[in-house]
Amino acid sequence: MDSDRLILLLKCRVTSAEPGVENSIDEESRISSFAPLPTDRDQKAFNLYARWLEDCLKNHDECRRTITGTTMDATPYLPSRVIDVGNEDDQTVKLVVSKMKRADYCALSHCWGPPHLQPLRTVKSNLASHLKEILLTKLPKTFQDAVEITRKLGIGYIWIDSLCIIQDDTDDWLRESEKMGALYEQAILTISAVAATNSTEGCFVYKRKRNQVIEIQLTSQNAIPSRLFCSLYEQESSLNSGPLRERAWTCQEYHLSRRMLLFHEEGPHWKCRRHGLDQRNRIRESDTVLDWSELLEQYSRCKITYETDRLIALQGMANELQKGRNDEYRLGVWTGDLIQQVLWMMEVFAQPNSGLTTAPSWSWASKSGSKHFSSIYPATGNNMAKKISIIDDSTLSVNGSLRKCSVSVEEVDFGCVRHYRWNTEHALNLEREAPIHHLMGYEELDNNVVGIAAMDLHETQNDDLYCLFLRSEERYKEDPLYFDATKPSSATVEIQNITHSSSAENRTERAIKTGQLQCEICQSRANEIGGDSMNLNTFSHIWGLARGKHYYRTLLLQKAPLHNDMYTRVGYALVFSAAWAENADVDQEVRII
Repeated sequence: MDSDRLILLLKCRVTSAEPGVENSIDEESRISSFAPLPTDRDQKAFNLYARWLEDCLKNHDECRRTITGTTMDATPYLPSRVIDVGNEDDQTVKLVVSKMKRADYCALSHCWGPPHLQPLRTVKSNLASHLKEILLTKLPKTFQDAVEITRKLGIGYIWIDSLCIIQDDTDDWLRESEKMGALYEQAILTISAVAATNSTEGCFVYKRKRNQVIEIQLTSQNAIPSRLFCSLYEQESSLNSGPLRERAWTCQEYHLSRRMLLFHEEGPHWKCRRHGLDQRNRIRESDTVLDWSELLEQYSRCKITYETDRLIALQGMANELQKGRNDEYRLGVWTGDLIQQVLWMMEVFAQPNSGLTTAPSWSWASKSGSKHFSSIYPATGNNMAKKISIIDDSTLSVNGSLRKCSVSVEEVDFGCVRHYRWNTEHALNLEREAPIHHLMGYEELDNNVVGIAAMDLHETQNDDLYCLFLRSEERYKEDPLYFDATKPSSATVEIQNITHSSSAENRTERAIKTGQLQCEICQSRANEIGGDSMNLNTFSHIWGLARGKHYYRTLLLQKAPLHNDMYTRVGYALVFSAAWAENADVDQEVRII
């Protein structure tokens, strides 16, 4: 078999292995013209890191710009303090005050670890000695590795948070923390110890068996010899995985850094504004810039030692984004996108008094735990609030529609809509670990189910609640719950007949029968387009209401203690009953604290 036929069968083509030349092999392929590194810290490995950096510096215009698109200076100002790494043979480094000096520098992104494994820190008592020298042997292994990498790349300085911020000086800590966004963005390279859980483990962490790779010798038609390397099984991790990515403080470091050298369990990866590469120069997925709501959803799943840092740990990111926006950043949200960013739902129940207790109840930062933000699942719709703003520093003022409601005591088996996770364009996205409840509307005759509710806390008063309507949204036609009244199927005709039938004993019976048919239609639609299976016998009366084109996103409120004219947020609700939504009190001012 000639080489061209072999390459065709392997669904790849031989590419040049010269430095700085991008490999064209598909990222899912196990085939590459680059052999894996024998080790991550020999000269061959350091040469690869240098080639990655050199190629980006020379050829990637987008990596010379900030996250808002501004072209950066060729050589930035150094941070207030940096570590001078000295020469390769030096046994010491030292902390220096930059005094507005311009020079390239690296930044380290790392996990501090538990209290008994905290890294070396600069405090008031050792500041003077750190300015003279720091023995390499006193540095934890992650810091030693980062210094070695910086020296090998020919860069004179590195910024390490625990050493370059005076940790027991509150003013210095707050001042430098606000600069972190710009600091990581201006660094020529961020060294990321992704796989290390603390500073004693180092950058070069091997926790998995190396890929077994076979070498294929080829000769092309023009008699030029070449080689391909095929891994027998894949172990390459995502750029966005590892213990470090679970920490809240590192979120802005990851998204603002223009270039990153990431050390995973399986070996090194490169990430810049253009692309990501693994050690065999195969392109990996890179997700640098996110919508703010998407960033918050990711950030809410991150761990943080002190909840008081929850907003501070994002401030650097906000400061950089502010340079390209015309609205204000306040309490974790942007005033130009208030409706979208207050429509969040807890994935799990928050613990009482968790989160940032000084934050208002409408802010995502007021509750700890992972959250869904509805705005990252796009849908055609309209904002129902006529006016929304933040007043008195922290009060959310909304001119909109308010309706009294209650929430069922019993929990609802919500399994029949978990299939919404298969397509992020389906904007409901209601999968959560905590229970869902019925939302009950106050009607003239009796309480009727008008939607579903997701409470923030497990122990919440169920009565005397209020729905504040913020958005009306239209379902996609691919949505299994979408129904076009102008083109009714036989099933929807049957639903209409049941709904209007005088023989049905009561409204509850009609709703249940309607819901069962609704579930059958949803099941059919889901099967057609690859959705998960649905339980036809659960939650059927909700689907009796959910048979239209629209649904409504609302906040669940209750009267604030000691403030009868104020409200606090207690949950999130979807209303399916258009009639109930349209009868809400229109255009009244609601203030939420």
